[in-house]
Amino acid sequence: KTLACSDLSNRVSFWDVTTGQPARESIGPLNEDVTAISFFDGGKKLLLGTSAEDSRGVGRNKVQINPASPVARIIELSSGETVAELTGHSDKITAVDCSSDGQFILPCGRDATIRVWKEDANEYRFEHTLTSHSPGVLDVAMSPSGELFASCGRDSAVRLWETKSGSLIATLVGHQASVN
Repeated sequence: KTLACSDLSNRVSFWDVTTGQPARESIGPLNEDVTAISFFDGGKKLLLGTSAEDSRGVGRNKVQINPASPVARIIELSSGETVAELTGHSDKITAVDCSSDGQFILPCGRDATIRVWKEDANEYRFEHTLTSHSPGVLDVAMSPSGELFASCGRDSAVRLWETKSGSLIATLVGHQASVN
């Protein structure tokens, strides 16, 4: 079992959770902050959510090295190479998830959107932008079947979606603050 995590050096490190030792060589440094991580495709690929900022430095001394928009980056772990960059978010990606078969990819963000992508023959095709959490989406979670997913946000609601169509199925309210 392997754990992936990132730090302020913008590297992704991999740890063997049984031994506490590095499991493989790190990836990076990347040109942007890594804000979310998920393994998929049987652990062969890594999905990274990013921020457009590079937060090396502290406070007012932060340096923005990469002024580009945030991306969801797909990395082939055998080579460490980026195989796709899923674009379209205008602010920090706060979470990522994907179906267990890797067919659907879900980055969500502070820009109050969830972007649904579909993989077909190693090509990633944009399907939907979903915009019902305002002022931002904090997390997404795909069901084991991949048919449905849930999102939650700063609007104190949890929403249930149909993945293929992007249809909103239900809105669960009652929380008193942001839902993670």
